[in-house]
Amino acid sequence: MTPYASAKGLAFWRKPENSDKEHLHFVISETDVDGYVLIVNVTSFCSDESCVLDTADHPSIKHRSFVFYQESFEEKLSEILTKTLGSHYRRVESLTQETLKRIQDGARHSAIFPRKFKKHFANF
Repeated sequence: MTPYASAKGLAFWRKPENSDKEHLHFVISETDVDGYVLIVNVTSFCSDESCVLDTADHPSIKHRSFVFYQESFEEKLSEILTKTLGSHYRRVESLTQETLKRIQDGARHSAIFPRKFKKHFANF
């Protein structure tokens, strides 16, 4: 894995507090003025077909999956970098530019993308 030249496209496995299962997450924006980035996760449960991913889209995707825009969140990039160096998040290969753009376009078109995070579209 290469050093963090850009926040966009970072990928990591994260286990949410309310779950015992890890989920694949992607950073899809650059940092805002306060250092926050926009993060989406991937699931096999389809609640929105704005962005469907398959095995060719990322090495960690093993079957047809969906970006779960409803669960999008923001976090400080500095915290993500700290957590990927520890045991909280497990970093994996970053997204390709093509897949990143598809996920960003899906966020713009998703009916379930949280309105409060649309401010990050300016950092795509």
